[in-house]
Amino acid sequence: MTDSTERLPLVSLFTFVLVVAQPQLPGSRPLRVMAAYASSGMISIGLAAVPWPIALRGIIAAAITLFVMYLTGIFHAPAFAVPFAALLISFEIVDAPRAYLMLMIYVALVLVLAIMTNRLLGYRSYPERWW
Repeated sequence: MTDSTERLPLVSLFTFVLVVAQPQLPGSRPLRVMAAYASSGMISIGLAAVPWPIALRGIIAAAITLFVMYLTGIFHAPAFAVPFAALLISFEIVDAPRAYLMLMIYVALVLVLAIMTNRLLGYRSYPERWW
């Protein structure tokens, strides 16, 4: 489990950069960011249970994640990497609840830091809209 929790902050770092650099984008709105990570995390859990080769699961992860994000209007590019990260580190289904909880905590903390950073910069109002 150590490998998966050590790599989660890296994915969340890209979210922080995107939200601080482009807070006006629809994909930077807090609830959409949380929804994007929640859905991509669930896709990761589902694919961890499938015994297919990693390359095939990666292709399926890309297709499903993009489709879900498109249908729900929650496209957030850094969240798109979650299923790939889980597959590449040989994520196991027994680690799913803890890894999913850690992922969502990291994302919530990143959003709080992005809100604080935007307010500290003083020239941006983030979030203008939550959804």
